[in-house]
Amino acid sequence: AWANRGNHLYRLERFEEALVAFERSIKIQENFYPAWYGKANVLSALGRYDAAIDSYKKTVKIKPNFYLGWRDQGALFAYLDKPYEALISFNQVIRYNANDFAVWYLRGNILTKNFQEYEEAIAAYNKAIQLKSDFADAWIGKGEAFYRLGNYEKAREAAKEAVKLKPNDPEVLSFLNALEEHSLPPFPVESILFFSED
Repeated sequence: AWANRGNHLYRLERFEEALVAFERSIKIQENFYPAWYGKANVLSALGRYDAAIDSYKKTVKIKPNFYLGWRDQGALFAYLDKPYEALISFNQVIRYNANDFAVWYLRGNILTKNFQEYEEAIAAYNKAIQLKSDFADAWIGKGEAFYRLGNYEKAREAAKEAVKLKPNDPEVLSFLNALEEHSLPPFPVESILFFSED
């Protein structure tokens, strides 16, 4: 009951109250992973990132195959510029749910931005596109990875696919123009770790 209340308060963005509800749920049932997961999300929303990471870790310790815990932990690590930890988390997501297109995309971003593993990044973006073909951000990531490999033709092709999907998006058009002019910054183009599905 307390975890449900916490989820409801979280959706209402009443984070402090949600935190109290999740903590009460944990006091009643210490190994109730949904309460730990909810607590982690609330702490993240409050900007209490270290505590959020601890709660995500507790969540996946209790329920190792709970891929949402791994995914959100990985996204937070990426946001905190902890690429190794993010990649480990994303690999765990893929282990338990290989059909999460967003994780493949985020994995591609980490591989491109932090590790310069462009071919592996392209494979990750391809998987994201295979799962969600209209995902423009994955096409942009793929284009950037091809650009970094010096394959400008494939980079332009990927960017043009993104433009087809988001023809009026200034970021997509700017990216295509930069590719056309071979004027992408040396590294990195601003990576979009958190995206909006529109």
